Amino acid sequence: MRIKWVLLAVAVVAATVVVTLCIRGRRRAGPAGFPKPTVMRAEAHGYRAVLKTRDVVATEDDCATPPWGADCAFSRRWRMVASLRIWRGREEVDVPRSAFADLCDVNTLAIGRSSRGCTVNLTGSDAGNSWDALIDVTGTRVVERTVSSGEFPENHYESTEYVSKFPPEM
Repeated sequence: MRIKWVLLAVAVVAATVVVTLCIRGRRRAGPAGFPKPTVMRAEAHGYRAVLKTRDVVATEDDCATPPWGADCAFSRRWRMVASLRIWRGREEVDVPRSAFADLCDVNTLAIGRSSRGCTVNLTGSDAGNSWDALIDVTGTRVVERTVSSGEFPENHYESTEYVSKFPPEM
């Protein structure tokens, strides 16, 4: 009889440990079962960048104008860029939200040299939904962003120029 009680007690403790680990695992996974948000870093040519993502579940309205890299027919779960911070030395670059907020499923983050400063190079998604984004930085401000299709760059692209009434810092 004692053996049955001991085995029962051991089984209850084991079940409690398994349930606790499962609950902790879910908490670590993030909202709606997504993995933890991604943090990507790059550093080169006196500049450094940190990109963070967040996971969203798209609605019908989101699918009316999907972000770069999204495919509503395949999945409504997107990993959107939540923030992009860039520094030149110790000075933080002013990065407009429109330079990154419509990009999802980022694969790579890199910094390249340009004649006026640097370019932050991002790629994302895959196959027909893939995209390449170049964010041009002059001094401590973003001056242009170009996004093109990774699969058909000559056919589908978007370019945004950021203008300031103040001269760029060099």
